[in-house]
Amino acid sequence: MRSRLVNVERITDRLMVVKIALDNEPCLNVISAYAPQVGCSELTKMEFWNDMELLLQSIPPQENTLICGDLNAHVGSQNTNYPGVHGGLGYGVSNGPGENLLQVLEAYNHSVVNSYFKKENDHLITYKSGNMATQIDFITCNRDILGKFKDCKVIPGEPLTTQHRLLVADLKVVQQRLNRVNKGPPKIRWHRMESCVDFIPKIRSYLRLHHNGTAKEMWSAFESFAVGSAKQMLGESKGGLQSNKETWWWNEEVQKATTDKKEKFKTWQKSKTDINLANYKLAKSNTKKIVATAKSEASDKLYDEHTVQGETRIYKIAKQRSRDALDYLGLRYINDERGNIITDGDKINQRWKTYYDKLLNEEFPSEFSTTETPVEGPLLPIEVEEVRDAVRAMKNAKATGPDSIPTELWKKMGEDGLIWLTSLFNSIDQDTLHFLVTIKDKVNSTESENDNRVEVPISVIVLDENDNAPEFQNI
Repeated sequence: MRSRLVNVERITDRLMVVKIALDNEPCLNVISAYAPQVGCSELTKMEFWNDMELLLQSIPPQENTLICGDLNAHVGSQNTNYPGVHGGLGYGVSNGPGENLLQVLEAYNHSVVNSYFKKENDHLITYKSGNMATQIDFITCNRDILGKFKDCKVIPGEPLTTQHRLLVADLKVVQQRLNRVNKGPPKIRWHRMESCVDFIPKIRSYLRLHHNGTAKEMWSAFESFAVGSAKQMLGESKGGLQSNKETWWWNEEVQKATTDKKEKFKTWQKSKTDINLANYKLAKSNTKKIVATAKSEASDKLYDEHTVQGETRIYKIAKQRSRDALDYLGLRYINDERGNIITDGDKINQRWKTYYDKLLNEEFPSEFSTTETPVEGPLLPIEVEEVRDAVRAMKNAKATGPDSIPTELWKKMGEDGLIWLTSLFNSIDQDTLHFLVTIKDKVNSTESENDNRVEVPISVIVLDENDNAPEFQNI
């Protein structure tokens, strides 16, 4: 679902809206609201509902809207004054804020989803404190999608806060079946090079013995040897999907305490006895202590690791926290020329085609510089010092290319690696040929007057007979 987020907008401290794009359906705007409670001033309440109405007016009429949150109002078990807004299956007695809420919902063609499903009182009460039990948390929707809701109820056994209960609604949305997410390819554990004492000498020994041949032969043989040796000696990761959960401090003791706290909460909710309440509070306090201790011990252990692995782990945790703080990571949908969101797959592809046709075929004014002095004569061979400077300038911890060989490997090869790379680079220049290719015009070959040929100078790297590049098959 996170990939479907289009926009997240925070209106005020009490209002925010999330826009979700759905395949071949209008966008869904989910408004999270926290209405002012009884003790707030009338001005604060008026400002909240003014902001709410402005937000509802800003949403395009073709899009769907949900309002979810603590609206601090009682709509009552029944209310015949607002047909289509109140379903007649609520809880309690309505009050002034409840009447105001129903008026706003009627003006914007909304219905209270809570009031359309017959439930026991425990599945209607959203707030309970002592002997007080009320329904002040609601889910509302525009009437066009009311029929898509299959259920709406409170889950008594799940504590949202100490007094509020979790309200859940089932909304049926027909979506295209997404392609199965493939796991990432396995990655070689190059960070183990230092701990594996035999790996670096093995690669350096290979470089000293194999520095002759064409550039393609040299690189193909080295790539095969280095990657094969690394897989065998350093190992590979499984290539699993990365989890967004922060579990670096989690352990079995925390798991056990958390499970025990949940079980005691459910027991207390069913029995409502003082003994079970005391047991739940004790388990809750104990869980907090265990979690705090686990985090502290994990942090101390992490910061005591003054190694490259410890530093890398710290950066991973920081990167994960930064990524988790983002409202949305990426989009599956794009906007059309007018800024409207496209959710149809064929239209998305057509939009991309139109965009790139325009992007890559527009001419821009440009000037060619003629002040550079042309260089004449043969190229001088590459020296070892040039390669040394280039390797030194390469950055560590960067993603590998198609060959899967990282920068760190070359920096650990020493003089053997520099000499081998110098030989490789000079072989590339020697393998370059200049020759003439006769190209025949693509016209009707049965007419001799159309048999036009032209000779074009071509400069390419030598290819062997196994290269199947289409641009060379017809030469």
